[in-house]
Amino acid sequence: MSKAFANIEKLCLDALHNGNGDVCCFAKKGCTYISDSYAIWAFPDGYELGKSFVKYPLNIELEDKLYNLVEKYRKVEPILPLQPSGESTITRGYTASKYDNWNTGCEAWIQDKYIVLFEPFAPEFCVYPDWEEGKPIIVVANDELFGLIMPMHIIEEIKAKKDQRTLL
Repeated sequence: MSKAFANIEKLCLDALHNGNGDVCCFAKKGCTYISDSYAIWAFPDGYELGKSFVKYPLNIELEDKLYNLVEKYRKVEPILPLQPSGESTITRGYTASKYDNWNTGCEAWIQDKYIVLFEPFAPEFCVYPDWEEGKPIIVVANDELFGLIMPMHIIEEIKAKKDQRTLL
């Protein structure tokens, strides 16, 4: 992700790490929130996480920012589903897959580790009509918001040189 490519949501998520490599986790209003800086999981109560997550003390102000960010995206409708395009790329050791919204023509690149992580919940990746690359992708499962993913910023040179077709 380009260092020059910044926005308030990404800055909020990055601030949660504060230089630590641990995964942050806290519970608030019926959900367990977990963030690793580029994605937030908002697991509703009753879901077994199936993994152990490392906790470290969080600044209350940052917890509130994270919670408010999730709530902001939970309330807005309608959402537009993204479909896998079958294209992927590798950059700086990360693989990313391209998703498209066929109605609006917008495209989003999602780091594959997040696609795999949400896979057990049969997720649908969605965006709002005014979506742009600086806003999170919404992860919906069982008609609930399960999380937010910051899209990867893939420059044209990378798309041109390292574009690969995914086997279906």
